[in-house]
Amino acid sequence: MIQQMEKTAVNQANRSTKLRQQISQHFDDEELRTLCVDVGADYDDLGGRGKSDKVRELVAWAERHGKWDVLVAAVHAARPHLAATDSQPPPHPAPPTPSPNHNPFFFGGRITHSDHFFGRQRVLRELRQELQKRSNVSLVGESQIGKSSLLYYLYQSRAVWLPHSTVAYIDLQGVLDEADFCKTVLAALGQTGDSLRQLKWALSGQDVVLLFDEMERLADPDFNPRLHDLLRSLSQESRLAFCVASQQPLEIVFAPPPGQTLSPFHNVFVSQRLGPFSDDEARELLLTRLRPFPNLFSLAEMAQLLAQSGGHPARLQRAAHQLFREKTT
Repeated sequence: MIQQMEKTAVNQANRSTKLRQQISQHFDDEELRTLCVDVGADYDDLGGRGKSDKVRELVAWAERHGKWDVLVAAVHAARPHLAATDSQPPPHPAPPTPSPNHNPFFFGGRITHSDHFFGRQRVLRELRQELQKRSNVSLVGESQIGKSSLLYYLYQSRAVWLPHSTVAYIDLQGVLDEADFCKTVLAALGQTGDSLRQLKWALSGQDVVLLFDEMERLADPDFNPRLHDLLRSLSQESRLAFCVASQQPLEIVFAPPPGQTLSPFHNVFVSQRLGPFSDDEARELLLTRLRPFPNLFSLAEMAQLLAQSGGHPARLQRAAHQLFREKTT
């Protein structure tokens, strides 16, 4: 019995050591703060001053508070490749020979693979905090800046930051009209119907977070102002929250109805603007994508990519994709 207890203690110690190493090696300080938010720990209350101290204290905190599995899930959600190393020995394949077929840069639409999502840790942390409070958030940014990818990553990681609530992602670009909107939202919630009345009763009093992409679609003439009024009314529900993405602020997208001076969404949403990557984020993206191909891009070439793209994610990846092809063809 004693030997079994000692063996269990040793196994847990080994697991703790491995988790500390994974977090220390694969997460920067900003991402470490995000992990703390995900598991409910207060970063500033953790002991120690440096990163290694904070990591050690976070793992110990998770063990003390029964949040070990939550922390492991958060680590694996942010770095899916680490989950595989926990269940099998890491493979040792030969590094790929640089060729156009191995181009690590991609662009042209929403990122749907969580392992390909990069950066935005501060914005992610702030969005999660607001939505956990059931605040409504308007995510504003220019075309191809990464709004859709960010919303979808929020949806994919829902089990980490909002495990006991319903979170649904809905791309409004393909919604045909008001009835189709109602049907689409209700289907995402596992219900049926296609009317505003059915939508109202399905959402009233429910613990739900709805992520609406391409919010401009609801401003088209296919949608009755009654829908806007209903969404505004539902936004006051204490357990329901919306996070919507658009290129312009909602008060510009949804003009005041005839005879009124205010947009139906005036003073309803917390605004969060999504801009280009910082220089550090953009540089880290290049270095991360090029890790299997060290020294393929020179420092001067990377600096030129940053200047050329201005940190705009799609432009950066497009330019890097082209440079990679030129160097490997």
